[in-house]
Amino acid sequence: MNTEDVAEFICKTEFADIPDGAVDAAKILLLDFCGVTIAGSREPSSRILSEYVKNIGARHEAGVLGQGFRTEASLAALVNGTSAHVLDYDDYSIFRIWSCW
Repeated sequence: MNTEDVAEFICKTEFADIPDGAVDAAKILLLDFCGVTIAGSREPSSRILSEYVKNIGARHEAGVLGQGFRTEASLAALVNGTSAHVLDYDDYSIFRIWSCW
């Protein structure tokens, strides 16, 4: 399977095709991401990166969680990803969540 096959599969998949267990697991993981990202947004490394990104003056496309501003999507992903991992709270229960599929 190559990248084109994966992209085609994703584009053709309807929400109704996704198993309920997978949707439930995604909701849990999304809540987990939001929680650790907001907590991590208060850490020094996240604040430093946020200030740098805020001062770039990029388009206001996407939100930076816990920082109160919007920026270009790729920069928001950079800051949000940094904030999500700065406290190193990886989801250790992922196998329990996946077992509900």
